Amino acid sequence: MTPRLAGRGAFAAVIVVFLAVVSQTAIPSPFYPLYARQFHLAPVATTVVFAAYVVGIVVTLLTVGALSDYVGRRPVLLAGCLCGIAALVMFLGADGFTGLVAARVLQGVSIGTSNAALAAALVDAAPAGNTRLASVLAGALPPAALALGALLGGIAIEVAARPAGLAYGISIAAVLCATVLTLLLPEKHPRRSGAVASLRPRMGVPRGTRRAFTAVVGSLIAGWAMAGLYLALMPSVLAAAWPQAAPLARELPLSAFLSFAALAGAVLIRMREHTAIIIALPALIIGAGVAGWAIVLPTVPTTLLAAGTVIAGFGFGGTFQASLRHLVAATEPGALATVMAAALTIAFLAFGLPAVAAGALVPAVGVSNVAVGYAGFVFLVAIVATAVYLAAHQTGRTRRT
Repeated sequence: MTPRLAGRGAFAAVIVVFLAVVSQTAIPSPFYPLYARQFHLAPVATTVVFAAYVVGIVVTLLTVGALSDYVGRRPVLLAGCLCGIAALVMFLGADGFTGLVAARVLQGVSIGTSNAALAAALVDAAPAGNTRLASVLAGALPPAALALGALLGGIAIEVAARPAGLAYGISIAAVLCATVLTLLLPEKHPRRSGAVASLRPRMGVPRGTRRAFTAVVGSLIAGWAMAGLYLALMPSVLAAAWPQAAPLARELPLSAFLSFAALAGAVLIRMREHTAIIIALPALIIGAGVAGWAIVLPTVPTTLLAAGTVIAGFGFGGTFQASLRHLVAATEPGALATVMAAALTIAFLAFGLPAVAAGALVPAVGVSNVAVGYAGFVFLVAIVATAVYLAAHQTGRTRRT
């Protein structure tokens, strides 16, 4: 019988698996300009590659997103790890547009399969039943992992003669380690009937969680739309504005955005979800405004962009982790993966659809103009999200009294 990790060891193992699986999806980002030159890709083609990732995530979340509530966390996490390894191998062998799309779809399947199960596994393995810590990490680990992946790709481009081989090779090794750790995890979630029925595409939220879900859905949309601006469009904006800058320098705003998103979890962990959301949503509004202001200026001033990036990153991370905490507190353990799948489906749609629309507009109006409009869109959505959350919170207080 295979020995199993226990206690804090199991919790630490889930964190490592989370970082390895999610970080591999950000590694291709710094390589998009290289792929565009190598394979002669038009801007719309790189947008399709990005969209393929989102399609893979959403379709998988809608089908297997809740599966770990029925078959347990470990089998679903193993499937996610194996899909991630296969996607990285496909990137190494990609010889054109079709290969990139196929690899990106499989990366989306990897994340769509594992993300809800990872969030639920963190709660299951939390030491002393500390669901607050688990839900904070469920919100903080994705941006931290994405920052690691993007930074690894950028560094590989700077230092290696074959940067793709170095970056993807390191990530393959990391996900292989995550696979081994997954095999050692204890299975704390019992199997139950209904697994096959759960594969029917749907996005449901249990009745008892719907009020909490309605309150934070706007925050999820605004935060992940902001992430879409940085991951999908900002590298092209900076490539146009800073043509002489090294590739790693153009990756630093993205890494800073994601790093401050992860930092938000540590800063807001001791605050109630309500307080954290009330702090994070205005940060998202201000960050979108300042970043848009920086982009609209001809040279994209470094200081102004840095300020907007830091504030927007903090707002993204804060809204995401506080929203997940809010949902975890309102959800029964047996429905946790189901609710996480619904929340992540909304988040990734907000991450992908505006970015795809923006990419389609770039040839007609220019990347900088599209990015400014995108920032304005996030600014308005965040204002609406704030109003919706405050109204829902006030309604909940009124009903309790």
